[in-house]
Amino acid sequence: MEETDDSLPTFELINRLLIQQRIEFVPINTKEQTAGGAIGNLLFISFFATANKNQQSFSTYQLTPIPFNQGQQRLKLAQIPYIIGISTKTMELIQWTKEESNTCKFTSMSSCRETPPIKKNWKQTCLFEILTDSNLTLCRIEHELEPIFIQRVGQQWAISTINETKCHRVTQLEQGEHAITANNELTIPPIALITIDKSTAWSCDNFFLPSITNGTNKFITIIENKKLNFDDSILIDLQKAMSNDTRWEKIPYIPGNIKNMIEYLITTTPTTIVSSTAWYQHGLAIGLLSLGIIAITLIILYMRLISKIRKTSTTKMIIMPQI
Repeated sequence: MEETDDSLPTFELINRLLIQQRIEFVPINTKEQTAGGAIGNLLFISFFATANKNQQSFSTYQLTPIPFNQGQQRLKLAQIPYIIGISTKTMELIQWTKEESNTCKFTSMSSCRETPPIKKNWKQTCLFEILTDSNLTLCRIEHELEPIFIQRVGQQWAISTINETKCHRVTQLEQGEHAITANNELTIPPIALITIDKSTAWSCDNFFLPSITNGTNKFITIIENKKLNFDDSILIDLQKAMSNDTRWEKIPYIPGNIKNMIEYLITTTPTTIVSSTAWYQHGLAIGLLSLGIIAITLIILYMRLISKIRKTSTTKMIIMPQI
């Protein structure tokens, strides 16, 4: 979690606060016209947005889900907003996606041009479980494809790799010499927060971490056992906390449509459907049966005809007497 730390020039700040601008033409009376032939003046009217003094304030934070290793897979926390705002008085929540926060500069401006809905009851969320240091029963995970994750979080570097990484602490002029020297060799865990001084940088096997030029705050706030702890270590090992299965079961993230389908299949009892098929849907079977009946009938008629012919020829035979 990172507090927003940006600054805006005055001109850009004015442009962001500008809501509407109107240009009006004010004509000059014929008596007041000057020798230059001016017929009027252009009047520029600008409207700016300002925050209400009586409106409650929100503390804004930028959230960074750091990938972690679980077995042979790379995973990270799913469905996490980009920036959140929390009111310490009313415990209300505002959250922004990355696209929604492009027009917001909370350090320089007291408000954003477009404010998302304010959530009054968000206790049944993963974010609330994280902030209250509870068991993560509502949090879900998703796959992370990148093998190396590096991002600046406040005044520290967040590192996430598959294996341990060897690094060297060097000055800015010694960047090309770290490969032939073993001085100041450090081994960082797969997941860590690193604080780098202004005068040094870290040259690692697969990446290079430059020094942070602005002021460095070495104290990091860690929520543990429902208490706020401050850590000023140069390197903080996050691998142990990420691999804790007792606090987080790491249930995979399932999209809403697939989840609804699975729940429907589980809760719905199968029913046996007996469908009666119409006689005309069995055309081939009926045709074969009809042909069979016709063939048998013809055979019977043929046999009876032959038998009748034989009887007729026997009765008409004349036997001549002997002389």
